[in-house]
Amino acid sequence: MKTINKNAAGLRRGTLFLMLAKRLMFKKSFVALLLLIPLLAGLMSSAAKEDSGIMTVILVAEGDSDNLSHEAVEYILCEDSVVNYKEYDDAEKAKEEVRFGKADAAWVFPEDFEERLAECSKSIFDVVPAVYCYQTSENTMIRVIRERLNSTVYSFLADKVYDRFSEEEVARNYGFDDLAAMKKSRDGSAMKISIVDLEYLGAAPVETDEAGFLASPIRGLCALASILCTLAASLFTLKDEKDGFFSRIPIERRLSTCFASNITAALISSAVMVVSLLIAGIATDIGRELLAALVFAFASAAFCTLLCRVFSSPFALGASIPPLTAVMAVVCPIFLSVKLPVRADLLFPVTYAVRGIRIDYYLLYGAVYAIVCIAAAAALDRIRAGRRHVGD
Repeated sequence: MKTINKNAAGLRRGTLFLMLAKRLMFKKSFVALLLLIPLLAGLMSSAAKEDSGIMTVILVAEGDSDNLSHEAVEYILCEDSVVNYKEYDDAEKAKEEVRFGKADAAWVFPEDFEERLAECSKSIFDVVPAVYCYQTSENTMIRVIRERLNSTVYSFLADKVYDRFSEEEVARNYGFDDLAAMKKSRDGSAMKISIVDLEYLGAAPVETDEAGFLASPIRGLCALASILCTLAASLFTLKDEKDGFFSRIPIERRLSTCFASNITAALISSAVMVVSLLIAGIATDIGRELLAALVFAFASAAFCTLLCRVFSSPFALGASIPPLTAVMAVVCPIFLSVKLPVRADLLFPVTYAVRGIRIDYYLLYGAVYAIVCIAAAAALDRIRAGRRHVGD
């Protein structure tokens, strides 16, 4: 008997979800907001593959293609970076680009780059520069980027120091004459050695190579659009309640009706968000994505349900949406993690969507946040119901 009752209750919930979903899909504004999620993900992931526009550095490798200068340029170009690197053949043209503000810096690797490094490996005195750097200004960003040039030069210089040590010390003193084998051993082992240990504190490493540095903003903006979908469902619910569509539903059950509508919208929009992130190529493990999306959906539904009890009319709630969206865009860690005296970012569900995918305990925070919002909404609902009874 209990099994039959459970099946019947599950069937009723499924039917209610389908009815609410069908109702939302007939709302043009909800569908438009829903389509905004994949549109944002697609546009921003495409932007990630274009020139970043942050800084532009021109690389010039002089001499034949088999020179070490060309290898150094390829070494810089092979890594993903927020810097827009361009490769030129002519050093004078590169300097002109910098002079007229079309590039921020030009790095010229001379034809005898290898010989210059060999001289540097022998003595640090009375040597000519190994690389020429041209720029018209100096700022913090240029200094940071120049560290990339320094790391490249020192990496190749370290190889030369190793080769010189092999030739002058090991081969001469110990009789090893197969220098080619020693260099091959060095090249094979260099990439396997890591002198920096990267550890994510309380978090899981997330690979976002295809979208690069826009991974977090894409996720955050999609979450923001998802909340707008749930807020739209809240507006529909408040309008229906004002028009008397819920007059047959007891007052004490109207909160659950509001939450049911909101959770339906939140689940639909969160599912669209996960699919959009998958298509954009920035999604992580699918299991973690679904778990984070589920927590985010409940947090969003609870947040919007609370707003439905804070604002008594759809007009008041509608007027609050633009400032709320602006506050969430600034306070939540979408583009930057703003340091405030209080953790205001924890007041909004977007935070749990962005950080929950990486940091485990934010999933727990999101669940607790949803419970607190529902409890606060229930308390406001009781206060309002008590006032109605006093008025009667």
